[in-house]
Amino acid sequence: MAKQFNGPVTFTTTVSMNGSTTVAGALTTSGTGTHSGTNTYSAGIYARAGVIPPQPNAGALVDDTAVLTATQMSARVLTFDGSAPRSKATDTAANIVSGLGLTADNDSADFFIINTEASNPNFKLTITAGTGVTLVGNMVVQANAGDTHQTHGAQVSGSASGGFRLQRRGATAVHLYRIS
Repeated sequence: MAKQFNGPVTFTTTVSMNGSTTVAGALTTSGTGTHSGTNTYSAGIYARAGVIPPQPNAGALVDDTAVLTATQMSARVLTFDGSAPRSKATDTAANIVSGLGLTADNDSADFFIINTEASNPNFKLTITAGTGVTLVGNMVVQANAGDTHQTHGAQVSGSASGGFRLQRRGATAVHLYRIS
């Protein structure tokens, strides 16, 4: 049986629904919710207990200079084991927007790259901008080979992993932020 709610909906106890659910306003939950079927929401969903999305298996980036695609980004965790320093351009902003389902401005998606290269500290991965992509922050993921350098007189290790956030700025524009 289909359920349709017009306006804000708030659940504060356990909720179970079967079938299609359509909410045309904000949906707020603070209890346990279980649903099987199709969900359509045209406004925000607020989950006070937190949301734990499923994690697909980590994706492995090929040791080349091919484009970092929206499909690869959707795995959320990517590994890279390079045999030389590499640069990978992102997919176009339009492909990222459609491929990751960023349907409204300011929608965002996170992904992480772990550089597992352990033999040569020079085998870094550098992310470059595809068409319509603006890069913000350091886009170099250091090799995991004991890379060290001087910062303010102290010996520190480079970061062999990078956290990135994509933010839709329009149908053909995204910002890619280095967040960790």
